[in-house]
Amino acid sequence: MSINGINPILGAGLASAAGASPASPADEPVRHPAPEPVDTTNVIVEMPTTNTVVYQFVDTSSGQLIEQIPSQAMLNFANAIDEALPSLRAQEEQD
Repeated sequence: MSINGINPILGAGLASAAGASPASPADEPVRHPAPEPVDTTNVIVEMPTTNTVVYQFVDTSSGQLIEQIPSQAMLNFANAIDEALPSLRAQEEQD
């Protein structure tokens, strides 16, 4: 039996320095599929007579309103308050 003094297995650092090891699948870049196209959204900014800024998000492919900030219900509520304030102030002055 003979003992060979040279180690036949090179370490990772020695193998890459010597260029002895071929590239493994782990060294290859990961490829991901291209993202699906997304429908674009338009943002419409309005300022009606109540001095409230309204943002509307509209789907460009269908023309459908996605979301409005503040909502139409909140705008209606704010309008009702604005209409009621003068009469409430007049009542306070009479008292």
